[in-house]
Amino acid sequence: MLRGTGVDVVWAAGISVETLVRVLGEFSARYGLALMPASGRKSRLVPPHGQKPYKVNNLSGGAISSMETDDLIALRPFDDPRFSGLYWELYDAVGKEWFWFSVIRDSLIDGRVGRMHIALDEGYFSLMTEEDVPNGIAKYHQLKELFQILDADLLTAHCSTAGAERFRFAKEGRQIFIGPMEERRRPRPEEEKEGTFKIVFDPLQGLPAANQNPRKRKGEQ
Repeated sequence: MLRGTGVDVVWAAGISVETLVRVLGEFSARYGLALMPASGRKSRLVPPHGQKPYKVNNLSGGAISSMETDDLIALRPFDDPRFSGLYWELYDAVGKEWFWFSVIRDSLIDGRVGRMHIALDEGYFSLMTEEDVPNGIAKYHQLKELFQILDADLLTAHCSTAGAERFRFAKEGRQIFIGPMEERRRPRPEEEKEGTFKIVFDPLQGLPAANQNPRKRKGEQ
């Protein structure tokens, strides 16, 4: 079974670190998520690492150095010419990683974030496991909300192992929604083969796109 989804959130003009931190903070509070586990440290990391939420990598002389901070705005890591990458997570109430976030230097636009990567455990397929369904539904709708409240231009989600596009939210152009997730239910195994698993809206081809074979409306022959 293929698992895991990688998501890229894109801003054409970038988003400031101040806005990103504020909006994600409000979002986290709304869903009971936290920057750190309740234990106060990230158990998967070896001390002294894992004591603060944000990890910043800097590259100098071919060597990478790491530091942690709990005040990203004060640190202003994107202003440092040595900046290489920023990494952090959101944790659920039991201390499990809910989302993984990362921003790398090549994703910056004049000191603003032009692209942010989000990783999650769940994979979006018609053979989605029963244990993945509740969190998969929740995260799908949360990602849709993040796309809106972060005022992003594009959000694309791909299978972490196979690379296939799973869903796509965009201000302009083609969009892809997952039917069962929109209906907040477990997918049926046959849906992907039938072409009803994905709902594609393409302004150039009409709504929905012709290759998706949408279910006929009630009363149609």
